[in-house]
Amino acid sequence: MVEEIQNAGGGRLSVLAVFATILAMMLGSALSVYGCTCGRASTCERFNFYTTIFVGKAIGVEKSNKGSFKTETTLFEVKEVLSGENAESIRVQNKSGFSCDAEFTIGEIYLVFAGGDKKSGFGTGFCEGNLPFEFAGEQILELRRLSRSGAKGRVAGTVLAESANRMREERAPVKDVQIQINDLSTGRKYSAVTDAKGRYELAVPPGRYVVTPIAPTNSVLAITTGEPINVRSGGCAEGFFVLANDTVVSGRLLDSEGKPAPNVRVEILSIDKKNSFLGGERAESDSNGDFSIRQIPAGRYTLSINYNSNPDPESPFPTTFYPGGGERSEAKILEIGVGSRIEGIVWRLPPKISEIAIEGQVLWENGAPAAGVEIKLFDQAFPGVYAGCYLMEIRKKSADVDSPVRSTSLRFTGSVCDLKSNSDGRFRLSAFSGRTYRLKASATKTLDGQQIEFAGESEAFSLIDPPPSIKLVLRKK
Repeated sequence: MVEEIQNAGGGRLSVLAVFATILAMMLGSALSVYGCTCGRASTCERFNFYTTIFVGKAIGVEKSNKGSFKTETTLFEVKEVLSGENAESIRVQNKSGFSCDAEFTIGEIYLVFAGGDKKSGFGTGFCEGNLPFEFAGEQILELRRLSRSGAKGRVAGTVLAESANRMREERAPVKDVQIQINDLSTGRKYSAVTDAKGRYELAVPPGRYVVTPIAPTNSVLAITTGEPINVRSGGCAEGFFVLANDTVVSGRLLDSEGKPAPNVRVEILSIDKKNSFLGGERAESDSNGDFSIRQIPAGRYTLSINYNSNPDPESPFPTTFYPGGGERSEAKILEIGVGSRIEGIVWRLPPKISEIAIEGQVLWENGAPAAGVEIKLFDQAFPGVYAGCYLMEIRKKSADVDSPVRSTSLRFTGSVCDLKSNSDGRFRLSAFSGRTYRLKASATKTLDGQQIEFAGESEAFSLIDPPPSIKLVLRKK
């Protein structure tokens, strides 16, 4: 069965969809890929998906530059074509600067799975299932059978129920779900029903199909492969679906003066899971202070503000639990059952935390000011995440500030804290009163032709008024 992989937007793709994306980038893109995550696909699925599958001997390598990437294409002397057009030789691009590049040794024989076509070129990668010939006997036998069978194809898949922590191993299979399978070419309709393992499977003629589960009462389809699938003779295509509880928790946020509180993140977290911290779902209140969180699995939950994130300019509140209080033990427990709807919550938030300016200076070990040094602020409740490098003044009159800045929070990832010391090594930023912070500085300097990294950090400090003046001394790492 094909494993699903989470993409950046929170949806799921089948592994073969990920393969297709990688191949597309290999054959014509200059985008960077810094990680390679492979799933599992059966030989039948690979036979259904790849344009050409063959046994061939690597006899040559062509190297070239495509933009800033060095590409590598291997020339194969074909011994046997198992899928696709017959050819005496096939060129396959296997390297293009990505972490999913494939390695081939000249003189060795391989089972190769490749996508693309003659016009644009063929491509393969680390995840495609290529094997040295001596380890590919079982797959080659199955591919021969599939290529010569002339049999129907197969549509198969799995339906699971969403769990509180969104992990696949925590999702339970859903039995007796009706599956509609529509042939887009002929209009013919097929149906199947999931078994006790949430599995369905049906033999169908070659064609292009749309597979749709019929969500039971009080359920909604949350995750789906979604796209039409092509099934060839002898091939098989997998679908993966997740049903969520058709539930809602909604209400309105008010500030301490009773006015609507917009743009505030509301978090709902399970209290039945040990790893519920940094888990759960969230929603942001609109201009009227209204929020709505849907598709919540059955269980017990609490609502919070800034339990999983530090205060920032859009949500400048202490950690707070509904209906009030700063400790989770004070929170009201929300019981979510099948199809539950908890609506009309009115939640009055505590006063906003005031912002206090922090001033400081970055120095080299010899006492000289360090200009243009990157400064990062860390809230000690979330020590691995930049707490936010933003200036109070930047939102008032940016022309008066000589330090480039950018606001940040947990909703950003990577090195987005963009505050740097000025020409005198000085910096100024704002943070929230009563929070405990640590400041870190980093720089790179060329010494004797080598790039040397330097770093400095403050002791942890609680931000009070008047704030401390911070000195950061850069030392060689």
